[in-house]
Amino acid sequence: MVKLWLALSFALLAGLMVIAAGIAGQARASVVLGRAGIVFVLAAGIGYIAEILFERYGISKLLRTQGPLQQEQLEPAEEDVMESVAASESATEENEGSEGENGFSPLSPDGLRHVSSPQD
Repeated sequence: MVKLWLALSFALLAGLMVIAAGIAGQARASVVLGRAGIVFVLAAGIGYIAEILFERYGISKLLRTQGPLQQEQLEPAEEDVMESVAASESATEENEGSEGENGFSPLSPDGLRHVSSPQD
C-alpha cells in the first residue's frame, strides 16, 4: 500500500507541475488537462515500478544488511583528535624550517614572472 501511495504522490506532484507550466505558458485548458493526465499516468507507473525495483534490489536491502551506526563510529575519540592535531602542528613546524632544503618555496608575488598582454 505504501508503494501505491508513494507512486500516486509522485504522480500528483508531476501533474501539478505540468498544470503550472501550462498555465504559465498560456496554453488552452484542454491541452493542459490532457498533458496533465498523461503525465499523471506515466509518473504513477514509473514510480510504482521504481518502488518495486528499490524494494527488490535497492536501498531496503542495504539498510537491512547494515546495522545501525553506533555513536563510537560517528565521533572520533578525543585522544585521536588530540594526536592528529599534535602531529599536524609538528609537521608544520618542520616544514617552516626546511623551505630551502628541497628547493621548495611557497609562491609569493615577488617570485612570479609578470607577463604583459601583447599590444596590437
